[in-house]
Amino acid sequence: MNSNLIFAIGFTSQLGFGLRLLIQMFLSEKQKKSLSPTIFWVISLISSFIMIIYASLRMDLAILVGQIVTYYIYIVNLKLKGWWQKLPVVWRAVVILTPVTGIVSILRIGGLNFGDIMRHPNIPTPWLMLGLSGTILFNLRFVYQVIYSVKRNESILPLGFWVISLVGTTLLISYAIYRRDPVVLLGQSLGLFIYVRNALLILRSQYET
Repeated sequence: MNSNLIFAIGFTSQLGFGLRLLIQMFLSEKQKKSLSPTIFWVISLISSFIMIIYASLRMDLAILVGQIVTYYIYIVNLKLKGWWQKLPVVWRAVVILTPVTGIVSILRIGGLNFGDIMRHPNIPTPWLMLGLSGTILFNLRFVYQVIYSVKRNESILPLGFWVISLVGTTLLISYAIYRRDPVVLLGQSLGLFIYVRNALLILRSQYET
């Protein structure tokens, strides 16, 4: 596939990820506290699906693994919000199965397998490990967030979520610079300010109470 088209797919996904953060930030600033709006999770789910396609076409295991994990965490949050239950059963099944079937189809069309991805000739093992570490940590924030939320039966974006975001995105920016990946670099860089701002809003709220 044409590289420009592949990058266009990636930028479309990052546009969605950026939009969700801007909406979340705007709504949080209005309420003077860090919020977890439903629209944040809806856009996250759509953008993650597109990013899974991008990572598969780029043969980038570091990005692919993280997106598959967070995709289903987004669904859990939409369930906590009560939005997921409103979808028809057929649509829920499609959303759950689409990432897996889509990835398998792409790999077959390209004549690839996961072994080919792991042996990517253009990514030395240390850099692949750095990318995987950043991805695991960056997406661990959602594992932390979903456990935190499920315990309270409410979708929340706690302080720890934003702190982990900052560390994970720093590693991913380093990885993206090495890979010369404008999609990942732009997407991660745009989030830095919003992560810091949300952390400050939470700290201010805790201080005032």
